[in-house]
Amino acid sequence: MIILQCNSELMWFEKNSVDKAVACYTGARSVFCVSQGNLDLLRLQVGEPLPQGELVWNPYNVSSERIAPWPTENDLLRMACVARLDPAAKGQDLLLKVMARQEWRERPIEVNFFGEGPYDLALRRLASLLQIKNVRFRGHVNDINAIWNEHHILALPSRYEGLPLALVESMWCGRPAVVTDVAGNAELCVDGVTGFVASSASLSSFAEAMERAWAARTEWKRIGDAARARVETLVPEDPVGVFSDRLQACAAEHIGSVPLSKAAQDR
Repeated sequence: MIILQCNSELMWFEKNSVDKAVACYTGARSVFCVSQGNLDLLRLQVGEPLPQGELVWNPYNVSSERIAPWPTENDLLRMACVARLDPAAKGQDLLLKVMARQEWRERPIEVNFFGEGPYDLALRRLASLLQIKNVRFRGHVNDINAIWNEHHILALPSRYEGLPLALVESMWCGRPAVVTDVAGNAELCVDGVTGFVASSASLSSFAEAMERAWAARTEWKRIGDAARARVETLVPEDPVGVFSDRLQACAAEHIGSVPLSKAAQDR
């Protein structure tokens, strides 16, 4: 059994490793991926159909029973970027460059970056270089619900992904999102319905999606409600339980008709 949490078009198997990778993935009884996009890409990367590939949901860190109350606005909207500080994957530099544009400097919006990572200082230096006044780095926060009690929308300009928990969690909390069309993002976030999807992880595409989000800012709560309704239909409330049941089914399929020993039967 293999679980693949992330994949990227930038990561391919070299000639000295591709045969081992193919043997590993084709020999696995099950290959679990966190998004259809990751599974489709993996099939291309190993040149195999991988019929044993299937999707799995990761556990998330917010309550599925509680919708976070809509934050007060007080003439200021708050956007959260919740991700490890790693611009090569999460694209925080794209969001900073959008916020450096004159129109965003003048708008009543605050962007807060939540997370830690090895590129913390580099991103802070970039924000300082761009002289952005409405951006804050808030570090790691254990209580994800607390983030969405204060913020109206998620921004996640990822360059590659699996299926980001930040998106799943923001939707459970009834918040819209601005994301890029990579891996599982657009499988969960529907452009113009539950959020805003940039066609690519480029500055021009993400800036355009941000503009569309701003133009619809009076509709953010309604869009967030639609996000909550969509995640309820797609994501199980107990991903761990669902996956545990699947593992037991895989084990049953494996042992098949092999008779149990008397000791196993007694247990």
